[in-house]
Amino acid sequence: MATTRVEYEQSLAALERDAIERPFLFYTRLVATILAGILPIALALATFIICFHRARLDTLALLLFLPLFKLFISFLLTLLKPITNPSGIELHRRTAPKLFSTIQSLCHRLKVPFPDHILLDESFNAYVSITHRRFFIGRKNYLVLGLPLMTYGLCDLMQPASSRG
Repeated sequence: MATTRVEYEQSLAALERDAIERPFLFYTRLVATILAGILPIALALATFIICFHRARLDTLALLLFLPLFKLFISFLLTLLKPITNPSGIELHRRTAPKLFSTIQSLCHRLKVPFPDHILLDESFNAYVSITHRRFFIGRKNYLVLGLPLMTYGLCDLMQPASSRG
């Protein structure tokens, strides 16, 4: 049975709640899931090594080993892939105090953490990017604001309703 978008979002929201409310349990489940994926590969590799060590390498063992070895290498390369941060011009509190105070106010009202970095780019968009360092240890929150959005759209919305005609 296929998962609907609503079910997926509910499941994702539950995982996010668990990560915030019970981080140790969340990371324990995450590591257990990763190990459940690695364990069959490790057992297959161990079986191949034992067969190879006893010089009973046959065609079937080799045919089983090669795809599993490729999968294991792909998994390792995925873990070692460099993590890229969003690009843009970083804004600082001293250069944009009004923007920072507005974002601080929004974060306080929405009960979300203040972003670690606020970037300005050329897109007509605004988004939050959360990047983790290797092996899910530590994270950085980026708020990326598009200059066209800031210039043409968001500035009008940020003004009080009484000052807009």
